[in-house]
Amino acid sequence: MKYSNTIAFPGRVSAKQRLDSFNPSEYKRTRNFIKGNVSKLSPYITHGILSLEEVYDTLTKKYNLRPDHKFINELMWRQFFHHVWTKKGENIFSSLAEELVPKSFYRSELPGDITRAKTGLAVIDKTIKGLYESGYIHNHARMWLAAYIVHFRKVYWKVGADWMYSLLVDGDLASNHLSWQWVAGTSRSSIYIFNAENVKKYGPEEFCVKGTSLDRSYSELSDLAFSRKTIGNELITEDELIPFKAPLIKSYPPIDLPDIRNANLDDFFLIHPWNIGFSDETSSKMRKVGIIFEEFHKKWPWSTVKWNFVLKSMEETCDDIFICRDASQIGKCLTTYNQHLEEIPRFPFDRVNTIFDKKIGVEPQQYCHSFSKYWRKIEKTIT
Repeated sequence: MKYSNTIAFPGRVSAKQRLDSFNPSEYKRTRNFIKGNVSKLSPYITHGILSLEEVYDTLTKKYNLRPDHKFINELMWRQFFHHVWTKKGENIFSSLAEELVPKSFYRSELPGDITRAKTGLAVIDKTIKGLYESGYIHNHARMWLAAYIVHFRKVYWKVGADWMYSLLVDGDLASNHLSWQWVAGTSRSSIYIFNAENVKKYGPEEFCVKGTSLDRSYSELSDLAFSRKTIGNELITEDELIPFKAPLIKSYPPIDLPDIRNANLDDFFLIHPWNIGFSDETSSKMRKVGIIFEEFHKKWPWSTVKWNFVLKSMEETCDDIFICRDASQIGKCLTTYNQHLEEIPRFPFDRVNTIFDKKIGVEPQQYCHSFSKYWRKIEKTIT
């Protein structure tokens, strides 16, 4: 099988190399810059190749980080998003708060110039092309892209969130969809917008959008965001009109996998796409079986880049990999719990014993609707 180039090389070995080489000393100062010192560990954390606890323990011991270090704070955003998902369940895929802009203002599909990366705005088009090619974009660029789609092109936030999730190698349902809600203002009392000056400050020169429809004050762009008005296409050159093909999004893996119905499996360790690392020593002697759940991907399809990253990482860990068309057919086994398993119809939690990853700090029992509230409760418990 041929695997696409990506910002993250698949597997546990690559994950450990990335973790061991990351120095967070410049993270706080440079993290908002597109070429800043960010870890790029997110694909490995999303797919359970590295746990949050392992990342936290490794970096705090190596660099003597305090719990209030900015990188630790950012790790906690992921844990917070899963806290919200655990408490709210399927409601995270709907607006969590009263929408600041009427839903009737928004369209329910992405315009073709966005999916083809032909908006004429360098920051948007280059960000989308980078996403298509590598399956990764810097977090600040994600915010710019989401704000452009929601506020300036008036596309409903979940449409954009579903699209981006399918393409991101580090696409995590909670982190992705709740980040889009944060930008859209459907989980808080304000929205996120940006302008050309912000792009100039934090983006590379090739992202420049001076002299375009984004070259306005925040006040003007805020008024636009709360109105029915949209930003149209910019004038683009003949070279930029050359067709750019969006990647295929597939609800099935790009290779043929044997059907688990024919495997007669029992008493094994189940490796799923969100716990590929398999670091649990108590189960090290069990047969490690990777399973792709077809029903999950009918609802949440992936790009080939994402499929390749996951499958290659699973090949490194698993004794065998199977496709499963009906999760109720899974026999007795052990696995690591992840909230994504709740998205799999008929998943037999009564027959599957689950190991729960350790949290950073002590998880609040009460629902925290904001990160600041969550952080206040958990910071004092982090050792």
